[in-house]
Amino acid sequence: MKTIINKIMPEVLRQSVRKARKAHRCNFCQNKIESGTKYNYSFLIYCGDAYDFKSHIHCGLIATKLNMYQGCDDEGLSTDMFCEFISETYSNIQENTNPEVYDWKTDKTHWDEKLKCVCETHDIEIV
Repeated sequence: MKTIINKIMPEVLRQSVRKARKAHRCNFCQNKIESGTKYNYSFLIYCGDAYDFKSHIHCGLIATKLNMYQGCDDEGLSTDMFCEFISETYSNIQENTNPEVYDWKTDKTHWDEKLKCVCETHDIEIV
């Protein structure tokens, strides 16, 4: 007998690339989306609640390229999951390129530098 699990996922009602008329926060990395820059916009419904989701173009691209959506729970990819994935990917990059000097336990690299390194390694431009 086959067991069917009913996963409730956010329903995307609208999705587009917009140009910011004012500053916003990226729902992935929590950094500012500057006025005048293009960003991903989605309008979703989850468990009866409607909400906007905004992200940098590069954050959306890196999430897709690194398959971050696989294994997500029914709420999707959270800020914490995104940031942890970027940090782990950064550590892996450093361990592979600088194994004799990199120590993840003492790493004090700023978040923006980690994201930049991961994007550059995967040929994604940060605009």
